Amino acid sequence: MAEYADVLLGSLAYRDAARAGAAMPQTEAPRHEREYGAPRERTAPRPSEAVCAKSAAKARSRQTLPLFAVAGTLLVSLVMVRLLVSYVSLTKLSSEAAELERSIAELREERAKLEIEYESAFNLKEIERYAMAELGMVKAGNEQKVYLNSSLDDKTVMLGGKRPGMLEKIKAFFGSVLAYLG
Repeated sequence: MAEYADVLLGSLAYRDAARAGAAMPQTEAPRHEREYGAPRERTAPRPSEAVCAKSAAKARSRQTLPLFAVAGTLLVSLVMVRLLVSYVSLTKLSSEAAELERSIAELREERAKLEIEYESAFNLKEIERYAMAELGMVKAGNEQKVYLNSSLDDKTVMLGGKRPGMLEKIKAFFGSVLAYLG
């Protein structure tokens, strides 16, 4: 190991040799450099100001919004306005409904009062007094009342003497249904 102590390998060897001013060993150039020459640095020509102005105009025209974005924004805006108008209308109708329900409650109370007043107007004792005093009516006595008693059973007699058959009953049924519907 001691015999290799002064040897430097790799890029450190070249760096130290360059610092010491020693000549760098020549390496053979890669094959493509030998065939085509060393690569040159390529530089693009600087565009003129007219070209720059045209490209800036194109960039500005590309920055315009697409038609779908504009249409979508308008559509969303219209829907939001319509929704707002609907909420205003709903609020107005709700307040009208509440006012009408209050009115209905007041009318029901008034109806109940009028029904009580109407029923109290038909006092039977007052009607009886009016009939006797104003109209000259009198109550019927026991001698004026007649009761009829019949010991016979109740029965009915059909005119025509003929009882309807099943077909006539069905016709009558459907005739009554059609009369009801018509």
